[in-house]
Amino acid sequence: MIKQWTNAGASNDWYTASNWTPATGAGAWLPTDIAEFKNTGTATSARINMSAGNLSLGAISLSARTRNLTIGNSSPVAGTGRLQLNGATVNGINNVILSSGTNIPPYTLLIKNRLSGIVSLMEMVLGNNVDNIVLLNGEEGSAMNISAPISGAGKKLTLKTTTSSGGILTLSGANTYTGLTTVNARHGSIVLAKTGGGTLPSTNDVEILDGKLQIKTNQTLRNVKVGGLGSLLIDPGVKLTITGILDDGTALFPGGGIIGTVVFV
Repeated sequence: MIKQWTNAGASNDWYTASNWTPATGAGAWLPTDIAEFKNTGTATSARINMSAGNLSLGAISLSARTRNLTIGNSSPVAGTGRLQLNGATVNGINNVILSSGTNIPPYTLLIKNRLSGIVSLMEMVLGNNVDNIVLLNGEEGSAMNISAPISGAGKKLTLKTTTSSGGILTLSGANTYTGLTTVNARHGSIVLAKTGGGTLPSTNDVEILDGKLQIKTNQTLRNVKVGGLGSLLIDPGVKLTITGILDDGTALFPGGGIIGTVVFV
């Protein structure tokens, strides 16, 4: 079921039931629900007090916003809460966990490891066994930034865009999910940017079918596949270490290819 944020003021508490239509408080969210944020109200954050319980739902969807939205754990008690996203059908696409519509760049959705001034932390858990799709389906330039560590043993993460859209998904946390990471997004990019490097586990595989993977800090991966419409960009001074196979296919279309320093071990 779609639960839409309809508070017309500055309230930013996720678990306040009256902020949603239909009203949905702590403990009332279903694993298949979609939390939809449009431009109602003036809040720039949705704070989840995970002292009242972790949150499991299908997807979070944004559209027609003119300001950023920051999501994180607002519990005053030290510890790590869990935001589990199980996947839902959004814009006719199955297994979507996050969806960004027509929004204003540079960052439209920020999922935080730690909110400013808060002692508690939050991790994001991939809950779909088939795929966990981040869908950028608005204007080219829309973006998401996830600093919360992403977990999920064997769970796949995929970036998609609609035909005419684009955008950037930046991962900047210490992620532990171990499934395949796929870029299949025309005009879209995944950026690996954890401070100190190691955004993804060193045993992970990545495929770039369409769009770009940009590596901004040192990263070790097992196998990397670059398709004909994909490109791999490694920032100057940054090193990508591959312990398995780098497969760049038999032909590269214009715009595809590999730029940067790759080390094989």
